Amino acid sequence: MTYGHLIRRDWAIVTRPLVFSLLGGIFLGIYLITWAGAPIFVFIITLYFIIQFVIDHLRRQSSEHLGVISFVLFLVPLIIYLPFAVGKDTTVSLVVAMLVPLALSGVSLLLSSRGLKPFYYPLTLVGMAVVLLVIFDAIAPDVLSTMLDKFRFVFFPVGASATTTLEMQPFLSPQGSFSTAVAWGNYTTSFFLFPSWPIPGFAFISLIILIWLFIKQRSNEKHRLLFFIWTLIILLATLMQRRFAYYLVINISLLSAYLSWQAIWLAGLRKFVNKPENRAEGVKAETARDKTKKRHGITMNHINVILSIIVVFFFVLFPNIVKAKEVASAARFAPSDAWQASLTWMKENTPEPFGDPDAYYKIYERTSPGETFEYPESAYGVTAWWDYGYWITRIAHRLPSANPAQEPGPITKVARLFLSQDESLSDEVIEELDSSYLIADYATATSKFWAVVTWAGQKQSDFVGVYYLPYEGELMPVQFFYPEYYHTLFVRLYNFDGKAVTDTSSVVISYEEKVDDNGNRYKQISNFEEFSSYQEALDYIERQESGNHEIVGINPFISPIPLEAVQNFKLIYSSESGVSYQNIGIIPEVKIFEYISQQ
Repeated sequence: MTYGHLIRRDWAIVTRPLVFSLLGGIFLGIYLITWAGAPIFVFIITLYFIIQFVIDHLRRQSSEHLGVISFVLFLVPLIIYLPFAVGKDTTVSLVVAMLVPLALSGVSLLLSSRGLKPFYYPLTLVGMAVVLLVIFDAIAPDVLSTMLDKFRFVFFPVGASATTTLEMQPFLSPQGSFSTAVAWGNYTTSFFLFPSWPIPGFAFISLIILIWLFIKQRSNEKHRLLFFIWTLIILLATLMQRRFAYYLVINISLLSAYLSWQAIWLAGLRKFVNKPENRAEGVKAETARDKTKKRHGITMNHINVILSIIVVFFFVLFPNIVKAKEVASAARFAPSDAWQASLTWMKENTPEPFGDPDAYYKIYERTSPGETFEYPESAYGVTAWWDYGYWITRIAHRLPSANPAQEPGPITKVARLFLSQDESLSDEVIEELDSSYLIADYATATSKFWAVVTWAGQKQSDFVGVYYLPYEGELMPVQFFYPEYYHTLFVRLYNFDGKAVTDTSSVVISYEEKVDDNGNRYKQISNFEEFSSYQEALDYIERQESGNHEIVGINPFISPIPLEAVQNFKLIYSSESGVSYQNIGIIPEVKIFEYISQQ
């Protein structure tokens, strides 16, 4: 298809590509108004067009059809997206994606008409790209900056959001060191052939074979190039952020299916499909053995095909069936019984923030950029860690102070509130949040506490520390809690119900700072003393003339220091379901506190 066919309205040629371009554009448009990250596919498709244009020009082949297809493919989603557009970056991306292929086609036609050598084409494109970026930056620097920041965040996520969010962890090093666990959990043998060994799986074997065949045969199957670019970009995004594994699964499935089918095809299935033609003359007489095989209907080809199907099933499909059953049998990341009961209680026992129970189900007009929604006087917030924001909205029908949309401002304020160590600061922050209730839970006080510290911009080492204790000839890591941990508002509320702690016993550790063979510094415990009161521990440290000494807590629910009662919060609910903790017993998993203003 060329521009001439389009101008002459040669429907026999242009109808099919235009219809498919239209359909592709409709689905891309729906995708763009559904997921904020959809522009990554605008980038993938545009990158494909650029590379394909260059290849076609170097081969002296026409690319006019790509110009027509791309214009329709991006114009349609632009029309669909515009009524829902919030920012300018996605709109600009679509406009650029729509115009780039037309410009590429025009430059190709111009250079070809003047008889210039093909290698001038990519050089011209690079020069044009630099000039256009400079002009774009001069005209709309904010839009360009936003587009580049979003693009960088996909492949190089930074900040508290990246370091504390599970789905933003690197795919092959979720805890900071190389691991095959996540890859095996997502794809089993398609990604790695074995659970603990990083040997490329069936999908990557298939990808290597397909790329090799594509290059060797100088293939004109342009859809394969699109598939390779799509796969490699999504693979890179997945390696940087494990959440893109949701999208890589399509590519992994197609690649694994290709290799599986080839294994069955080459094992003997092709011989059943590609039967040799009967020859009228020269046909050899069948032997008695051939007749016997034919009579029984089973040949070595049958056996090979059946065995190949069995092998493919157990090596490719079966491991995924097992994993799928494991996932389907659990309810990971779903609200626990304690959270479900607590938020249901909140819905039924706290005031309606809009004064009307049906307000949750009403449809509200979208505010324009720069506008803020006008809440009624009765509205109030519910403060919990941002992980639980959507649960609070969906189950309790209340307004969370922060939610998994991960807007940095509210999350940072919540983190500051949780770590505040004086009531004037906590009053100030909770007034800023306009919150009437605070929900505290076991995970935030223990396993998620480090995330709160990170969002607050503070150091983990100020609250907890890891020391090494010599034991049976080895060094055993032990975690201790510093007084600063117990002073935080969140710990005083959840761990001690906001009550005063006066009867304490304190532990003092003495330690030496050492360096291991790899140059890593660590703290080794040299002495351990327990005292019946906090004051005795202070007096002991005061008497020491040298060395390093710290007052620490061994148990997060047993404070080594006295704590005053929290005056501005009142415990109003504790979940029946709880968590068993050594030397403590059952601790309610979720607790709800009401904020009582002192004004």
